[in-house]
Amino acid sequence: MNSLFSKQTQKLKKNEIKKIIILKNSFWKFNIKSQKEWFKKNVKKNDLHNLLFFNDKLIGYTLLRLRKIKKTKIFYFLLDTMIVKKEFRKKSYGKLLMEFNNHLISLNNKIGFLICRNRETNFYKKFQWKSLSKKKYNLDNLKTY
Repeated sequence: MNSLFSKQTQKLKKNEIKKIIILKNSFWKFNIKSQKEWFKKNVKKNDLHNLLFFNDKLIGYTLLRLRKIKKTKIFYFLLDTMIVKKEFRKKSYGKLLMEFNNHLISLNNKIGFLICRNRETNFYKKFQWKSLSKKKYNLDNLKTY
C-alpha cells in the first residue's frame, strides 16, 4: 500500500528524518554523519518534506525548501532532493512525486525553482518545468552545475 504526504521540518519525527537520511545516503555517497550535518545546516523549520511510502518503507522523497528572494517579500520553493529508491524507479513513482510537488507549489501560490544537471532537464520538462539561462538569475550560496 502506498502513502504520500508532506510535512514541515518542525513536524517531522526523528525516525522520519533518519529514514530520509538513509534514503539520501543510498544515492549520494557522502556518509550518514555528513547527511545529518547538511540537514541541520540547510533545512529550515517551514521547508516541506514529501515522503512516499510503500508498505511502510520510504521509497521516494523530495524537499521543497521555502526561500525568500532577497530584498523582496516574495517567497519561492527550491526543489531540492528528488529521489526514488533504485528498485522502484521506472514505475511512475517519480511522476507521482513531481505531480505532488507541482500541486503543493500551486496550492501555496508560490513559484518553484530547481538547479539540475543538463542530463536531468528532460525529466523535469515533462512536468512543465522550464529551463532558464544562467544569465537570467543570480543565486547566493547555491552550487550550480
